[in-house]
Amino acid sequence: MDSAVTHSLLVARPTKLSRFVAFSVGGHVAVLVAAVLYARFASPPKLDLDTKPINASLVRLGKPRDPKLLPRKEQAQPPPKEVAAKPVPTPPSQEPVPAPSSSSGSLGFADLSNAPKSFLRRSSAVGS
Repeated sequence: MDSAVTHSLLVARPTKLSRFVAFSVGGHVAVLVAAVLYARFASPPKLDLDTKPINASLVRLGKPRDPKLLPRKEQAQPPPKEVAAKPVPTPPSQEPVPAPSSSSGSLGFADLSNAPKSFLRRSSAVGS
């Protein structure tokens, strides 16, 4: 009967996992307590924000520099004056504008009589 009791799933017995969880929780609590205590006792002294600041003034020491050696701002040169040129009238072109041919038909199709032959070959291949 002893072997049946030792192998029973109903009997509660400590396992290695429960011991590990207990030590892990205890270790984390100990680390947190140590961090809080360290922050409380090892903190730097608090600053007094009511103290007056130190006023300092800058003093030039030595001889003044030669003005030729000092950096200078480069001034942009003024833009050149524009001379207004008189506009030259352009003569109207003598070529008359060609009128659209009437051979295009009543449906408005384009006239292909002047089209390149390569275009006509491609368009006939597409239409067939």
